[in-house]
Amino acid sequence: MTLYKMELYRILHRKIVWILFGVMLVWLAAFFGLEGIAGEHSKVEGKVFYGYDAIQADREITEEYKGILTDIEVGSIIEKYGFPDEVKEDYGSWMDENYLNGFVTEYCSDGYFAGWDDYKVAQNIQPLEKSALGSYVEKGEDGVEKNRDGVEKGGDGMEKNRDGVEFAYVKGWEKFLEMSQMAGWFLSVWLIITLAPLFCEEKQNRMRPLIFTTDKGRSTDITARISAAFTVAASSYLLVTALLFLLCGAVFGFDGATMKTGIVMQMREFYSMSHWNISSFVGLYIFTAFCAILMLTGVIVFVSSKADTTVRSMLSAALIWGLPIVLLFTFSGRVIYLLAIFQPVLLTNYTCLMETNSIYFTRISVAVAAAIIGAYSSFRGWKQIDRE
Repeated sequence: MTLYKMELYRILHRKIVWILFGVMLVWLAAFFGLEGIAGEHSKVEGKVFYGYDAIQADREITEEYKGILTDIEVGSIIEKYGFPDEVKEDYGSWMDENYLNGFVTEYCSDGYFAGWDDYKVAQNIQPLEKSALGSYVEKGEDGVEKNRDGVEKGGDGMEKNRDGVEFAYVKGWEKFLEMSQMAGWFLSVWLIITLAPLFCEEKQNRMRPLIFTTDKGRSTDITARISAAFTVAASSYLLVTALLFLLCGAVFGFDGATMKTGIVMQMREFYSMSHWNISSFVGLYIFTAFCAILMLTGVIVFVSSKADTTVRSMLSAALIWGLPIVLLFTFSGRVIYLLAIFQPVLLTNYTCLMETNSIYFTRISVAVAAAIIGAYSSFRGWKQIDRE
């Protein structure tokens, strides 16, 4: 255990490691504030809100419609707030929308917004079953319609149709996925810089022969070193993910845990995962990205055991990590795509997770196998040097 703690210290004692980790956290926080919060706006009853106030205003007005959204509620939203129609040059959404009428306009109307110079102001509401939400409509039980307090309506309130879709304010889930994906990429770069010297530092400093003359400089030291590397990788990922989850939850909340993933992620209804609950999808994504980080760690450990210098180790690991993106932008074809989606950089992509759900277990198996093989190969390779 003492040797393991020493290896942890050896990895983390460098100031550059903590400086870069701090820079990463500050950059993520700044991006979250400037893009995630400051970019929000909402118009409610003639008053325009921006930033954090807009988020809270949208959360407040959505509470009234939280639950099953039916054609009746859709009509009520437009009757109360109207269709948005104000457009500003170079601005990427309606200027006078809020979360409710923006949702109805996008998914349940004959209007659309593709850009400030390509839009159509909605004039009519579409029935849910004929709208973009049609494949997500759930059949309600026939019977007497009840109001939101659970009291049966009388007179004209008697209805037979309660078909609708699960609805809530779900921007917290959306922002968490976006931020987690970005954090996964930044964390990958940080790990490459942090773990690249793991083995090759001894070669570079000519300390390897001295280490191998000690009783614990053989397999015990190698095991402790590899264990420390994976501990740093796993702990840093879980820490950053937890911080982002708390941050998104505090600002946006995590309502609508049972809302369908396809609705939250812009109507990808042709994927089977589109009909998953968003909370289940997010949990699966966290596990997938965690496996990607472990896979990358296995690659870095292996490269470090083979490289002669820290710079070569770092460059080689960075090349392996970034190569799939280069290949996808340079070449086309199914073979290139299949090779790329098994790499860590795309395992941390939540859109790719939805697109490749049919081979999900294969991707995870490859990631876990690569982490194990990388660790074992570096152990065996370093032991071989030991014997020599």
